[in-house]
Amino acid sequence: KVSGTSDLSNFPVLVSRTDSDFKHTSFGGNVASSSAGATGGGGDFVFTSSDGTTKLDHEIEKYASSSGEIIAWVEVPTLSVSADTVLYVYYGGPSSGATNQNKTGVWDSNYVGVYHLKENPSLAGTGDIKDSTSNANNGTDNGTMDASDQINGQIDGSLDFDGSDDRVTFSDIAAMDFAATSDFTISGWFNSNLDGADRVIMGKAAGLANTGWIVYTDNTPDDLVVHIKETGGDGGADCFARSGTIFNGGNLDKWFHFTFIWDDDSQANTRLYINGVDDTATACSVSGIGNLANVEAFYIGTDSSGTNPFNGSIDEVRVSNTARSADWIKTEYTNQSKPSLFYMVGGLQKRN
Repeated sequence: KVSGTSDLSNFPVLVSRTDSDFKHTSFGGNVASSSAGATGGGGDFVFTSSDGTTKLDHEIEKYASSSGEIIAWVEVPTLSVSADTVLYVYYGGPSSGATNQNKTGVWDSNYVGVYHLKENPSLAGTGDIKDSTSNANNGTDNGTMDASDQINGQIDGSLDFDGSDDRVTFSDIAAMDFAATSDFTISGWFNSNLDGADRVIMGKAAGLANTGWIVYTDNTPDDLVVHIKETGGDGGADCFARSGTIFNGGNLDKWFHFTFIWDDDSQANTRLYINGVDDTATACSVSGIGNLANVEAFYIGTDSSGTNPFNGSIDEVRVSNTARSADWIKTEYTNQSKPSLFYMVGGLQKRN
């Protein structure tokens, strides 16, 4: 399940499982804490390496105390490509609250923003669409989204955008401007309604004619496109990385994972991946990004001008200031698409 020939370092593994032992003691399980999960409980969960004592950083995205469902991200220092990696999860300790989590520690320093998009927009205020990294690049829905826009996603919850005025806005995040010498990676899950228009999933530009970058669905011929427009260098050329026809003429209600990597040192390594597979049909032709410091805000669900808003659902958006490897991308997709097949779960052991 781990791709490539080299181990992956500091990899965030998705653990998604429903187990009766994970229920709170009030529902016949073994979890004792009263807080730290999305619905209460889960504070006494601890993940360790194979020695059973080295604590690993983790973030609980969801914990349901009555069913024993847990969705967590665990930072694994070395994910072996040649041997099984063994982790332990401890629970049933004292009612210690939320202190065992260290969500920002899960995401390495190359992550600029990580957005699970699990929040209920009707309850979210300014800055309440949370970034899980230490950067705290939090977003705000524009006030038109309500509770019905928080729906089941690929992993947990996701935000549903109406193709009209739904969006999540951020302040100008300079680290997402991607200077001329930068490498970067953009990824996320999307489920498009394909309504006959170009629809922006996310971006940091005021439309396709302006400086910056945008990820959007092109309804003709049903492609996913990454658009980069630079200023200076190459005469302000556009850069497109395009997949083949991924929607099969109208394949609706299906989640796709995309990853776009820009490698400033090698145009050949600037690629677009769909569901973990390199699906680049048209490679970038510019020799460098040039100046992208356009101080436009970062948006999810539209571009920063509010045009071409997305019609569909978006989940698990990530932006990094490094070019992730093909093996990282494939392993990430394999883990997130079917987490129960990514690992095996051993029997319950009681610690003396």
